[in-house]
Amino acid sequence: MLEAIERCAFGFTLFAAAAASHHTPPTPETDREQFPALAAALDAAPSDEETVYVEALRVILDGLRTRYGRNQ
Repeated sequence: MLEAIERCAFGFTLFAAAAASHHTPPTPETDREQFPALAAALDAAPSDEETVYVEALRVILDGLRTRYGRNQ
């Protein structure tokens, strides 16, 4: 579990650094008409990086809980 959280943290940090070094936004512009489901998902998603990171960790923890059960 700690390794998964660590990889998530490093991934977020490296992704942000790569985007900044290439002067590109972390999420590229999306053709909203061509990809309406993606546009809706992006609209529903949190926009600040900390909230996105916390939600990603929650997804990881929920997945581990689903796979391995509670308190086992």
